[in-house]
Amino acid sequence: MIVKELYKTSGQLSAGYQGHIAYSFFLPKSVEALDISFEFDKREPLKNLEELKKQGMRAVLCNMPDLEMDESMEQRFLKMPKSEINVSVFHNGACLGSAHRNLLLKEIHISPEGSSEGFLLWRLQGGNLRIVLHVLNVLNDDTNYSLTVKGEGHDL
Repeated sequence: MIVKELYKTSGQLSAGYQGHIAYSFFLPKSVEALDISFEFDKREPLKNLEELKKQGMRAVLCNMPDLEMDESMEQRFLKMPKSEINVSVFHNGACLGSAHRNLLLKEIHISPEGSSEGFLLWRLQGGNLRIVLHVLNVLNDDTNYSLTVKGEGHDL
């Protein structure tokens, strides 16, 4: 089996960014399996944690104004502030799965014989591949990320 890098990109996110970033490209027909690697840095807060907790509480109370907050609830809401970026993979419009793991490095394998947890067994054979980064929260400026897609096949 031949392994070939098909796509590689990287970027940098600012603190406070929330949204979706989509990458879309065509796969060669000879691709039989995919290995996708997504990585980002700076998950834990690097700035003043007390200020971050205050901002978090303001957001909670703004979105749930009738909530009666006690100290134990406050601790649960603010237990572990972190940056979170998840990854979904689509092939020709079909969702093959999502990686919602609390990891800085997400490695995904997709093939007809075996796929990573949370992903379908899937026959690729060309077509449109779309990878969506679900950026739920970025705590730190200059948060770097990289995405690499490798194809496996006999005739790459």
